[in-house]
Amino acid sequence: MNIEVIKEKVINVIKENCPYDTEDFDITADLRDNYGIDSIAIVTVLVDLEEAFDITIDSQLLTYDSFSTIEKIIDYVVKSIN
Repeated sequence: MNIEVIKEKVINVIKENCPYDTEDFDITADLRDNYGIDSIAIVTVLVDLEEAFDITIDSQLLTYDSFSTIEKIIDYVVKSIN
């Protein structure tokens, strides 16, 4: 799976869980500060990502810093798939 497909899928998962109606996402922007993704929403995002990519997210990495931006999430998914 190429990086663009991964990016598109990750953004779609974020869109589904974002309380704001937005089409344009800055992948380096903080999800909590810029898009209202709180701790409950991020858990839902992570579960949805596990299903979308058939991966298991390492519980040791379940910190906000590890998943605070779309860019960090994409990097994690790419590493998990490869």
